Amino acid sequence: MFRYAVFAVLLITRICYAEQISPSPDNSVIKQIIDARLLGNYDLADQMAINIETQFPDLGTGYALHLGTINTRLSWDGSDTRWDTPVTETAKKLLALCKQDQPTRLLIARSKLDCGTAHFSLSFVAGLRGNLYQAGTQGSKAIDNFEQALSLNPDLNEAKLPLAMAYYYADNLPSFVKLFSAFLWFIPKGQSDKSLPYLKQVIDDSSLYSDSAKFVYSDMLLRARPEAAPEALLMLSQLAEKYPENPRIHLANIAAIIMYGNPKTAKSAIKNFFYYCSDEEPVFVFFGKIWQTFAVLGSGEKLEPELIEQILGQDPGNLPDWSFDWLTLTQGLILNYSGKQQQASIKFNQVLNSADSGPRDWISEQARRGLSQALAKPATTTND
Repeated sequence: MFRYAVFAVLLITRICYAEQISPSPDNSVIKQIIDARLLGNYDLADQMAINIETQFPDLGTGYALHLGTINTRLSWDGSDTRWDTPVTETAKKLLALCKQDQPTRLLIARSKLDCGTAHFSLSFVAGLRGNLYQAGTQGSKAIDNFEQALSLNPDLNEAKLPLAMAYYYADNLPSFVKLFSAFLWFIPKGQSDKSLPYLKQVIDDSSLYSDSAKFVYSDMLLRARPEAAPEALLMLSQLAEKYPENPRIHLANIAAIIMYGNPKTAKSAIKNFFYYCSDEEPVFVFFGKIWQTFAVLGSGEKLEPELIEQILGQDPGNLPDWSFDWLTLTQGLILNYSGKQQQASIKFNQVLNSADSGPRDWISEQARRGLSQALAKPATTTND
């Protein structure tokens, strides 16, 4: 769940605070970093955060911003270990700063927020690497610090975003972890009932990080209350329009339309994705084609031979680990469409037997439905 969690982590942002002792980074620079991240320009966001670290080494702002961007990268491909060391080193520096004495209650609250940010990042990476003990202990420390920050300053909405995420994901652990949760004392207890209200407060605050909160809110809303899909779909479409250069926001919007709306209405969103993001990394473009396949099949239309060839020929080794089930499911649907029911059945069974994380209910339902159709239809020659 740590891996899936978090496009989400796009989203732990930091802004400079007025109570800080001068000199400090200008808020306009902080906004540029947040905007760069939301536009998908992570290299720029990273470099600007590192510049702040260099200019203001005794302030936590740059380190926290840097961690947020690295987390965002890892939330797409958690198997990318090249960011593990930067997370560890940056979190260590931030923890050294946030534990220093502060003269006022508001600055103490800010320090607690910084400590929580460092522990959250360490928990996230530990979870990606399968280290449940470190993920649990660091996650508990993150929650404790975020709660203390809000206790000291109830108006610190900036702390509500990561705390809402930490609560939600602590309550939505993978099934194998839940099975042994009574014995895993180091796993934090979540309060996910507070997650959506906290995020809504951040959104309504209309601050620098309200758009980040909208992304997380829409994701959690779809998972927790599918009947509220129209609200989530509206937010995602607005974000895709506001940040058209970010392929991940486009893909999240398209996925939500297909999974919780009507595949027939996804055509416009898919067209916008390819218009703005056709020059992006090949993996993003490929996922656009994955969702294009779902939309075409969901609309009862014909798949183009080129699209069929690209999906069936994709090497899973070039994709993030979490996406294997999506690829396998899509290949099964194409094989079924092409009259290759036996091969399709193998793909659907692979999905159903997978222990991978993700929106399992939806994926499994599609695989079961596809398997049922494959078993009910006699094998035919291909339609392609």
